[in-house]
Amino acid sequence: MKCKRLMLVAGIMLILLPGCSYHGPKAAWSESHPLADDLEVYQPPQKSSAPVDSRALIEPSETIDLNQVLALALMHNPELAGYAYQVRSAEARAMQAGMIPNPEFEIEMEEIGDNGLDDMVASFLLSQQIELGGKRKKRTQLARLEAAAVGWEYEMIRLDVFTRTKKAFAEVIATQERVALSLEMVDLSEQMLKVISDRVAAGRDSPIEEARALTALASSKIEWKKAESDLITAKRYLASQWGNSAPVFENAQGDLSVLKPAPPFSELSARVSQNPDIARWDAIIEQSQKALALEKAMRIPDLALGAGLEYSNAEREKTYRLGLAFPIPLFDRNQGGLREAQSNLLSAEKAREAATVCILAELTEAFQLLATSYDEAIILLSDVLPTAEQALKGSRDGFSMGKYSYLEVIDAQRTLFEVKSQYLEALVTYHSARADVERLIAEPLDESEHNRGDDHEK
Repeated sequence: MKCKRLMLVAGIMLILLPGCSYHGPKAAWSESHPLADDLEVYQPPQKSSAPVDSRALIEPSETIDLNQVLALALMHNPELAGYAYQVRSAEARAMQAGMIPNPEFEIEMEEIGDNGLDDMVASFLLSQQIELGGKRKKRTQLARLEAAAVGWEYEMIRLDVFTRTKKAFAEVIATQERVALSLEMVDLSEQMLKVISDRVAAGRDSPIEEARALTALASSKIEWKKAESDLITAKRYLASQWGNSAPVFENAQGDLSVLKPAPPFSELSARVSQNPDIARWDAIIEQSQKALALEKAMRIPDLALGAGLEYSNAEREKTYRLGLAFPIPLFDRNQGGLREAQSNLLSAEKAREAATVCILAELTEAFQLLATSYDEAIILLSDVLPTAEQALKGSRDGFSMGKYSYLEVIDAQRTLFEVKSQYLEALVTYHSARADVERLIAEPLDESEHNRGDDHEK
């Protein structure tokens, strides 16, 4: 009968444990935003014992396009993979937070003397800490929200990698165009040198003109070599986005001349709330609220409930024991922890306001740059470039007829080179600003622009 009573006490201890079962953490991965949500991204296995997904890095060896570089970056970027494991770590912490304290089993022996174990008194005690005030539930909720905040950081890095890769790809395309432009200038300079050399040999021009032509050719070759060096650097930086120090691809394929005006700023500013840099603060504020609730619960002391028996070897008797212990919150009522949690909550609310102001300021700058570069590229393409090309053609025709000097031909040639370079720079600026705007609103601009129906293509 006494043994049954002891079993009953132990059963009551287990019943008092709130929520003994644990079903694992809620997934910490935030839902992907519309920007690049159609591209697969790296996520490590949930269990560390599971085989790591070592998907081979397959980079095209000849031509690569934008979709390919974005897919490679999101699947193989080392920084993004590192944050993915941080999310898994946060999930593991959330799982651990839901565990109940382990019971303790204590054995104590007394009266062991000259008679050996004849006078021994042995005590056996099974004890369990009972958390009151819903601490475990609140702790688990807090840990899950902390994991969700890490998931938002992962989403921020995902969009950063996407944006950075897109801008790096545009730079490679533009640098390839600069190489081709510089090579075109070398060809033009060589053609002019041949014409000048023939004229000098025929006595129609001074050798000084030939020296100028040689100088112009040397300058063109310097520009060409510099552009080739810049291309190597741009390609390496692009390949580094998927963790490759030496690019395998030979050429990047894309068209920077496709220009689309941005929607009105009011439409864009209304979407910044979905930016993960802002949205994550909602999770952090909720996390701070749960932390405050946990600190309030920490003011309630926990119980330590124990049950066991004491056996006397000398008297051959058993004595059943039941113990209950709890601290008296006389001095420590978690005053400091409560104040800290309250301050953290207010800090998170202010940080969200600051993040919103900062994102809006960045959006304003990116939007203005997008609009300005769009106008600049359109004007250069439709007005300035045709004029510069016509001026070069006219000066070369006039030079062949003796109407213009070689200096005027060089000037027209250099002007055309500078205008084309300016046009390429405007295109890169446009696509870079466009990528920044999309990052700040966390969605692509294509659909809204398609609805507006005012695309402009070369």
